[in-house]
Amino acid sequence: METGTIREKVELYINNGGSLRELSRRSGVPRSTLHKWFKGGLESEEIERRLEEYFASGGEVFIETRVAKVVWNLVEKCEEERELGVVIGRAGLGKTKAIREWVRAHSERAVLVTVTVTHTGRELLVDIGEKLGIYPNGNTRRILVEIANVLRDEGKVLIVDEADLLNERSLEILRAVYDSAEIGMVLSGMERLYVKMTKGTMMRDLAQLYSRVGYKVFLKLWEEDVKQVMDVYDVKGELFDLLWKVGQKSGMRGIIKAIRRAKRVAALNKRPVDREVMEVVIRELLMGVER
Repeated sequence: METGTIREKVELYINNGGSLRELSRRSGVPRSTLHKWFKGGLESEEIERRLEEYFASGGEVFIETRVAKVVWNLVEKCEEERELGVVIGRAGLGKTKAIREWVRAHSERAVLVTVTVTHTGRELLVDIGEKLGIYPNGNTRRILVEIANVLRDEGKVLIVDEADLLNERSLEILRAVYDSAEIGMVLSGMERLYVKMTKGTMMRDLAQLYSRVGYKVFLKLWEEDVKQVMDVYDVKGELFDLLWKVGQKSGMRGIIKAIRRAKRVAALNKRPVDREVMEVVIRELLMGVER
């Protein structure tokens, strides 16, 4: 591994407003060990590997928040008990990241499909089949039966993210898969997913689907999660009220965006991330720059 190159990346990280303390928290390398390595007093392939993985990820690191733990708990209950679960939360709270992290850690136990606005029921089945390594032909019913048989044999939990984008027929197809495969299934999406099943014009047609829901969670932004993210990014606690305001409008995604932008602005101006810097950044994010 090219130690010099990695050390240069660390130096650039620090020059751009980061710190070894922050890098330690985000990469998982103990602070004292990282400091010793950076000063040349220690050679370690393990340290270099962790740092390389961190920088290769684009500087992103998964943070095990309360939201993540709630999502993981529901997925595991549905897997174990072969239940149908629903995860509801507004955009930016971390639903998708939590699901992807769980699947990354348990890839042999799960099938994850992410819905797009163009998905039809048949296309959804084809995508599930591809994740299972099968490419069934024929009509929708034939494809459904083949996929359900494989899912039943492998016992994997099926997770459908962005499920709020599915129409009534596609949701009913998933119900048929659930009934036939007898596996755990999780549908994750924004509030309109819950509304489709419990209110409005689709409620009666989706009554059978909703009656099968064994677990459901409604996610929100928790103060402890905001404070945890601030700690990981090495942001002063006195800025909590500003970041909480961002979170109320843009969720955790907006908070992390504000922190990262504030760090860039502070580094360019050779100053710390203080209240003045954060207020300017947040004003730009929430209301736009005044002309």
